[in-house]
Amino acid sequence: MPQSNKKMSFVDELTEKVLQGYAITHDDMRQLVNADLNELQRAACRLRQTLMGNRLEFFGFIIFRDGENLSADLIYREAMNAYQRSAHCFEIDLRHNSITPHQQRELLDTCKRIRRETGMALTLSHATMTQKQFVQFRECGVTFYHEMLGYPKKRLDSLTGDKRSSLTYDEKVQLLKTARSAGLQITSGAFYNTEDSSEVLFDFTLELKELDLFSFLIREPEWITGNPAWHSGFTRQALLRALSILRFTVPKMPIILGGIDQYLPERGNWILNSSVNGTRNLCAEAFDVTMDNIPDTPHNMGFIIF
Repeated sequence: MPQSNKKMSFVDELTEKVLQGYAITHDDMRQLVNADLNELQRAACRLRQTLMGNRLEFFGFIIFRDGENLSADLIYREAMNAYQRSAHCFEIDLRHNSITPHQQRELLDTCKRIRRETGMALTLSHATMTQKQFVQFRECGVTFYHEMLGYPKKRLDSLTGDKRSSLTYDEKVQLLKTARSAGLQITSGAFYNTEDSSEVLFDFTLELKELDLFSFLIREPEWITGNPAWHSGFTRQALLRALSILRFTVPKMPIILGGIDQYLPERGNWILNSSVNGTRNLCAEAFDVTMDNIPDTPHNMGFIIF
């Protein structure tokens, strides 16, 4: 039979190169911005399936906001509730609130108990701690530390109203490095801002890759005051393109999507076959199985795909 002389598209050629270990450039990224979205999604999905797989895992989380009492009993109850709903991971978000030595001892004991009774992986988030403290939490069963950087250094330090913390970019990076030096796997991510160009997100992703992250979280910046992108032009198409390009940028890293519940009608089926490897805040995920058999989850659970 005569061989086809049909030339591969740029997206297909780039996909093959990335599968062989190629790191995309700014020029590649600019061409992806103008590529056909359906083709781009299919290619991103192929990268994810080939390099990451198709595993679905639920996770639970608890957040201690300003002024809330850090209750070890509450953490345990929420963790057990998540476990009973088939969660594989549980996250404790301290929002950089200070904790007393007594509270820390209780939290360490609680982490050890949760790990022993459930086997769930544990994540500690937004905690201002020393290396010694991080080591103590690792020894009590914590595997991951998450610190949301959100924006490139210059922009983050110029914004106000981050309810998660008043820390500077450098202080957050130092916490990630300290946690990693204590033996924890670290995660961070970027706020998806419709006012930013794809190049801004691309550059910031490369910046975060240098930290040797385990996973990458991308979410909408709802808690940043004065952000012009909040609820402006945030569309399915724009998000899918950003996620697909992100998969080309970090082909072997779990990508967690969060904070866009209102953009996920039909329980998120529209985002199937893009590039994401995980979800938070009930956001649906990109994997090739039907969403119909996934149960409704409470406000403090989400799911992660590898």
